[in-house]
Amino acid sequence: MIKIGLIGTDSHHSAYFPREVNLPYSEHYESARFTKVWGEDSAITKDKAEQFLIPEVVGSAEEALTDVDAVMILNRYGDAHYKYGRLAIEAGIPVFIDKPLSNSLREACELVSLAKAKGVPLMSCSHFRYDPCLADLPIQRPLRTGFVGGPRTGPFPDEKSLNPYYYAIHPVEIFHALMGPGIAQVEAHRTEELDNVIVQLSDGRRGMIALLNDKQYQWRAQMVGERVWANLDFRVQPANYRGLMRQFLAMVRQGRELLPTAWTLETIATVEAIELSVEKGGQPVTLRDVWPSDYLDLCPPLV
Repeated sequence: MIKIGLIGTDSHHSAYFPREVNLPYSEHYESARFTKVWGEDSAITKDKAEQFLIPEVVGSAEEALTDVDAVMILNRYGDAHYKYGRLAIEAGIPVFIDKPLSNSLREACELVSLAKAKGVPLMSCSHFRYDPCLADLPIQRPLRTGFVGGPRTGPFPDEKSLNPYYYAIHPVEIFHALMGPGIAQVEAHRTEELDNVIVQLSDGRRGMIALLNDKQYQWRAQMVGERVWANLDFRVQPANYRGLMRQFLAMVRQGRELLPTAWTLETIATVEAIELSVEKGGQPVTLRDVWPSDYLDLCPPLV
């Protein structure tokens, strides 16, 4: 039985993931269990523990890391992820950190570098990477080009939801999952309605990401292969979290990184490059332009 600690209970994800493990009808009920939970709001945390049969509510994030085999850090916003992620890695515990891994590329690089140095398996991504429509995509890759549209900011009355790392990471990661790794350069133009982003990959392919300002829960993609066009609708659905949980538990069992952290860093660097391109009035910005110079060893080979 894999025992999992849960840190952070202020997001919907802190309900979605325990639902896939702790309830008797769930896929992993016989093989894994959330056994400890901690959150900054004690009332919300107690309610989640009761609802999803988590036996122990602890008094600190550090306590949630004791006597467990793995931990999931599910705080809603990325500004908390670095602190708690570092705690888990320092403790040597395999960890999933919800998107975004951090609100800065530098902090994300620090976490990945620390995890590699200590040999701790680390996973961080958008749940859309495990949307069933990706597995069903009837196109041989690499795709020739693609368009992805989705909200730039979150649908919450909180200034933190306006941070582009929080929600823009979703369409960026969908694009990355469809087109593959190797994003090299972006050119972003901002209007009142959207950020229109032209993306160039290191192999010369191009695509587009539209980051919309309407805050609607809609993510769509159109992908073009050699012979087939595909129109895809991405939804917030249990299957996404189920697929992600399968990958996380496989990582814990095997004791090694399965989803490359290099891909995670590439998506975060893409968001950072988009913001810099907007600041520069739509000038092209490469991922190398935004990559911290002291972490170039983590930088993929980019043009």
